[in-house]
Amino acid sequence: MAIFKRQYSSSIDIDAPSEVVWSVLKDTSSYHRWNTFTTKVDLSWELGKAVVMEVAMKPNRSPITQTEYLTQYVENQKFAWGMKWWPILFAERTQEVTPEGNGCRYETTDTITGPFTPIVHWLYGRQIQDGFDRVCQDLKSHAERVVGS
Repeated sequence: MAIFKRQYSSSIDIDAPSEVVWSVLKDTSSYHRWNTFTTKVDLSWELGKAVVMEVAMKPNRSPITQTEYLTQYVENQKFAWGMKWWPILFAERTQEVTPEGNGCRYETTDTITGPFTPIVHWLYGRQIQDGFDRVCQDLKSHAERVVGS
């Protein structure tokens, strides 16, 4: 049923080579310098391993700590992390970088399914979407600054 599935997504064209954008995304120790949504991420880049992050659901508010698990990893292309609260909620956030001309396109999508999906949407849906939109703008600004340096 559609009521038990939601997708939040945002994308942006970036005037920087995909390799630059990928290196920014992989350098999770620097997220606090440019990422106003996911301000801290600790992970080993090994499939199935924990991804511990701090997420600022609203700007200027204390971030929440969240633990998910790395579910996908394709070097220089995409990665994803997610969580399973069997049987009530499943989520997977994919981040993908696609070369386009002299720049690239970045897209982030979170797919949430399960009986608790309407509750998550009601409590956090707007903040998730706003956060993804912020990440796109933050990443674009930062990557284009790196290239301009």
